[in-house]
Amino acid sequence: MTRSQPHILLIQLEFPDWAQARAWTYPACFGVAEGLRANGATCTTIPLMANASFSTESWLTHARQAVAGRQFDQVWVWLVHSPLDPTVLEWITGLAPVRVGIVMESLVYEEEDYAWASHLRTRQGLVDKQLLAFTHALLPDERDVESLASRMPIQTLWWPTMVPTRFISSPERPPVHRRGVFHGQPYGPRKQWVTHDTLQKHLSFVSPASPQTRPQQQFDQLQRTMSERLSSHNPITRGQMSEYADTLRLIRETEFTQWMAQLPQWAAIVNLPSLAKFFGGRVYEGMAAGRPVLSYAVPHHPLNNALFTEGEDILFFSPDSPDSLRDLLDRVIHDDTFAGAIARKAQRKLRAYHTSEHRMAQTLSWIETGQQPDYGIGYSSGMGAAHFKRTAAGDSPSQPEILSEPLSGESRSSSSTPSTTVFVLTVDDPAFQSCMEALDKQEGHPFKLEIIRNVSPFSAAAQEMITRCMTPFFIQVDEDMVLHPDAVSRMERQIVQAPPEVGMICFHLFDEDRECPIQGIKIYRTELLKRVSFQDLKASEMNLLDQMGEQGISSELRMESSMPRGCQTGKKTHVRTI
Repeated sequence: MTRSQPHILLIQLEFPDWAQARAWTYPACFGVAEGLRANGATCTTIPLMANASFSTESWLTHARQAVAGRQFDQVWVWLVHSPLDPTVLEWITGLAPVRVGIVMESLVYEEEDYAWASHLRTRQGLVDKQLLAFTHALLPDERDVESLASRMPIQTLWWPTMVPTRFISSPERPPVHRRGVFHGQPYGPRKQWVTHDTLQKHLSFVSPASPQTRPQQQFDQLQRTMSERLSSHNPITRGQMSEYADTLRLIRETEFTQWMAQLPQWAAIVNLPSLAKFFGGRVYEGMAAGRPVLSYAVPHHPLNNALFTEGEDILFFSPDSPDSLRDLLDRVIHDDTFAGAIARKAQRKLRAYHTSEHRMAQTLSWIETGQQPDYGIGYSSGMGAAHFKRTAAGDSPSQPEILSEPLSGESRSSSSTPSTTVFVLTVDDPAFQSCMEALDKQEGHPFKLEIIRNVSPFSAAAQEMITRCMTPFFIQVDEDMVLHPDAVSRMERQIVQAPPEVGMICFHLFDEDRECPIQGIKIYRTELLKRVSFQDLKASEMNLLDQMGEQGISSELRMESSMPRGCQTGKKTHVRTI
């Protein structure tokens, strides 16, 4: 069976009530299956409750029944909190040749953490025992990866957090609350931040909803019902287990959609110091909601801190200084242009490297080939992971100063609504990095950026642009195109000035191999393109032009002779894997 079509069993951690489950958001559970399915996998989910009222033996009886007679290529199991006794682990070893353990917590902590959370001292030993049944381990804490591999004969991968693409959206309105927000429990040292006088005018601390929302109530009701059924000796059929998982997914999806909808009400999302030694879901969800994220740089975790670039797509405050957080909040609350620039740059990074779909594609590839994923570290600065491994032990890489002027590509007010969406079509060629770097340097009016990754044939990828575009214009950028800094703004300006029946304008690129200008990059008028579609044909683009002609939609070619010499829109590179 090919990598793109594995049959995967997911033994997914769940909790008996929402009070315990609320920190376990949709991307961390059903978002995994969503990303796997987007990459061609067939997924079967069996929830496994922690802290349940029924015995693990009872759950195992029903789980065996649900998968009896079925064969799987892989089994993925959430570790740490899942009740995996020796009998369950023995059963798992016989389910599939590839067994993936998902570790959602750090395994080792600082002495000051153990001082008030002593139960964490046993976590590494617990997970080591669980992992004896597995062939691969996914770990969110970079320091645990090599440490685990040195202790056990297992393949280990650093696995940062992610969010499904469909939850990334730009706010339609300014924030309702001109304050930052922290959602979470004020445990341990966090308490000093909640009560600190200097933050009271800038930061709100939001506790769990009371009363519960409708999806949260439905979650509790469903889990009570299933706990009773799993406690009984009455068999649960395969269909009933599937219906339970589907209902649970729908409830969690609805709850998460409501959660994401309220985040843009706040001017900034704050990630306070945490036990987790990595960026958790709060960081990625805040970016997906289109608000600037303020976090601390996790000490002694340079790779984690380099996932997003300080001063460009994230803002770091000192984990020891509430005053530094206050100063950053004051800046983003009162400078909409700056705040909008940070948020838009973060979303571009998120779409390019940290969606569930992309993370699962790279994870499946790693399982099959051992190829390490590209998390975009240093793509803005040109520094790769090797640079950070050479930094002084325990230090984060040096960070640039926070920009005092709008970022490149963000010179107008953040309240300006983007008129153009730039779609990058990629199959993860090495040229993709250069393409993204050039887009980050674009000047002029802000634009939306979306990544269409590993969609084939070409006509299907191109049709995604028409289907998904919500702006008046869109530009098709192939990953081997490197655009001049004014390319997007110049193309947008020309189609705005064109007659309303013009649905497409094609601009020249310079082909480095042929050393001459070629017809290369196109901007489209969305309203007119909605009347036509890319067909699954060998000459789909020529067919599109024929359809446009039948609809009375015209196209234009901007010849190089109509521009100053050397003013092609960009160049077409030919970066090849050696």
